[in-house]
Parts: sequence; structure tokens; C-alpha cells
Amino acid sequence: MTESIPRAGSSGVLQNLTPDLIDSLKTHGEPFRLAGGSVVFDIGDHCDGFSLLLEGTIRVVLPTPDGKEILLYRVKPGEGCILTLSSLVSSTHYPAKGIADADLSGYTIPRARFLGLMAENPAFQSSIYRFIGERVAELIGLVEQLAFWQLPQRLAALLLSQGPMVEATHTMLADELGCSREIISRHLKHFEEDGVVSLGRRHIEVIDAGHLRGMIVTS
Repeated sequence: MTESIPRAGSSGVLQNLTPDLIDSLKTHGEPFRLAGGSVVFDIGDHCDGFSLLLEGTIRVVLPTPDGKEILLYRVKPGEGCILTLSSLVSSTHYPAKGIADADLSGYTIPRARFLGLMAENPAFQSSIYRFIGERVAELIGLVEQLAFWQLPQRLAALLLSQGPMVEATHTMLADELGCSREIISRHLKHFEEDGVVSLGRRHIEVIDAGHLRGMIVTS
């Protein structure tokens, strides 16, 4: 492939890898492209290889019985998907669904070669294990939110993570939190009345981040 591979932040599987190893990943990878909105993988699908993104973002969700979705995490350029890793290593099927937020491009390393690279290269193996540990910690945090936080606290955390200018509609935020648009709009209206946010068309400006942080601390 001719495209350069982005190095992600602390959660990227390419973090601290040598140029030679990255070249090896490129050599053994099969390029792919998917349009935004495409289903990248679905519940019950078999995993044939490990994919790394060059462009785009994958939204990994768990559908609920009432037709909504719980956002588990997003896969960004330079990162991998922990469910893909789990499926590859354990030869199990996907337990969740991956959807392209926008047009995707990247490459996929066949399962046999991926496992071979892990066995042959301690640096790559260490990077994968570190990535798994970070993702598991994030998922535990999500479980804690779902179990112990009320929706206003979860909304506050989401706004803080994307602010101070949140480019999103009420529907998009509702999809992130697995609830209805009407409920999100009601809470955002309360936030605006309290002077915490300013609501605009397809965006929300966080005015009082300290208030939102206080909601989370006291939740």
C-alpha cells in the first residue's frame, strides 16, 4: 500500500513500533475501502483478519432489545478493534456490531500472519497487549457509567469529552447514549436554562465545564 499509516495516541496499536515492523504490516495487509454507513462487522460474524484504519472511524455498538444501541467505543485511524483481537485469538464470533461513521480505508492482516507476527515480534505483542489493557479499562468505565450514573451525568461526561464546541445533533447524542432524542433534548434544555451550555443548530457549546465536571464527581 502507498498510504502512510497514522500513528495513534496512547491507545493505538502502532504506538512505539519500529519502521521495519510497520513496513511488515503494510506488506502483509490487504487494502480495503468502505462507504460511510456500511456495516463493517455484525453480531455472529466470523473474523478473518486484523484490520487497521488509515481513514475514517468505526462505531462499535451493542443493539438493545428495544431497537436502540449502546455505544461501546470508536476505532480511530492507527488503532485496532479489541473485539476483532478477541475474535482472532479465541476463534469466536463478533458479539457486537461495527458501523462506519464515514468513508473508511485501511488494510487487513490475515489471521495466520497476524498471529505469526505476535509470536515472532515481542514489540508487536507488547503493543497489542497494552492496547487490550487500555480498551478493557475503558469498557469497565462504561459499565460503571451504565450501572451507577444517571443519564444527566452520562450526558455531562459526553459533552466534556467532545467539547467545548460539540458538533452533534440531539439525535446523534441520543444514539451515543442509547436513549431517545426527546429525553436528550429535555436535559440539554435544562443545561441551557442553567447557563451550562448554549444550544445551536447541529452544535452545542459548553459554557460552564466546571458545572459538568461537578455533576460527574458527585454522581
